[in-house]
Amino acid sequence: MSASEENTVSGFIRTKRGATTYYLRTDLNEKFISAPESLFSAPVVGKVRGRKEHKLISAAGEKFVLRHYQHGGILRFFTRDLYLTASRFLQELAVSSYALSQAIPTPEIAALRIKRTLLGYKADILSRHIADSADLQKLLREDSREIARARKREIIDNCAKLIRRMHDAGILHADLHAKNILLSFSGSLIQLYILDLDRAKILKSLSLRQRLKNLFRLGRSLDKISDAGIITERDKYRFFLKYLKADEALPINKRAVVAQFARHRKIHSIWRRITRGSISRQRTNIDG
Repeated sequence: MSASEENTVSGFIRTKRGATTYYLRTDLNEKFISAPESLFSAPVVGKVRGRKEHKLISAAGEKFVLRHYQHGGILRFFTRDLYLTASRFLQELAVSSYALSQAIPTPEIAALRIKRTLLGYKADILSRHIADSADLQKLLREDSREIARARKREIIDNCAKLIRRMHDAGILHADLHAKNILLSFSGSLIQLYILDLDRAKILKSLSLRQRLKNLFRLGRSLDKISDAGIITERDKYRFFLKYLKADEALPINKRAVVAQFARHRKIHSIWRRITRGSISRQRTNIDG
C-alpha cells in the first residue's frame, strides 16, 4: 500500500512502500510523500558523536541526525540491529511526541523508517539537529569546560528543573546519564534538552524509587568524569535538593530522602575506591 494512512502518532503520517513503513512529520510528508526514501538517503554533511557515531544529513534546507537502531549490551553480538517487533521504535516516537507536548525539550523526531525482513524488523530514525550544542559529559571534559565552570550553578539548577518536569510528566528515562543531556548555547542563553528516549516509558506517575533510580544513574555517570574537577559532591547535593524543591514540593519526607541519597553516595564512593584499587593493582601486575 503506497497511500498515506491515518496518523498512528500525533503529528506523523504513516506511509508504506512494500516491506518498508515510513512515519513522516506532517511538514516533511508534504515534501517527501512521493519518495520518502530520498529523505533517508540525503547527502551526509558530517557526523555527530554520542555513545555511538551518527550521520548528519542535509535535506529540505535542514540538518538531521540519522540514527540506526542497534541492540546494546551482550545482545549486540547476536541480534545486532534486528528486532522481533517494531514496538520499540514506535514507543520512542510516541514518548518523544508526548515530551514535546508537555514542553519538555528534546530534539524533535522528523521521521522513522521501519523495514520488515524475514527474521524481524530494522529501523532508522531522523531527529532535527541542535546546532551549537554539546552533551553534558563533553562540556565537562573538553575545551568548553570553562563555560561549565563559569555557569555551573545555572546549569545545575536548570538540569534539576528539567529532569523534575520530565518525571512529573510521567516519563521514565531508560538510561539517564551525562551524555543524554544536551546543552545548546545561543548568546547568553543556555537551553537544555533530554536525549535518547529509546526504551523510555510514559507512566501515570513515577514512584519515588523510579525517580531516585534515574537520579542515581545520572550521579554515577558524573562520577566517571570527576577528573574534570568541576562537579563536586556539594554540587550533586545542590542538584538533588533543587530537584526536590522544583515547582510543587514532592509529598515525601525530604529529610529521609536526602539521607537515602547520602547513603547511596557513600556506598557508591566506597565501591569506586575498591574497583579503582583493583584496576590499579592489575595495571601494576601487567607493568611488572
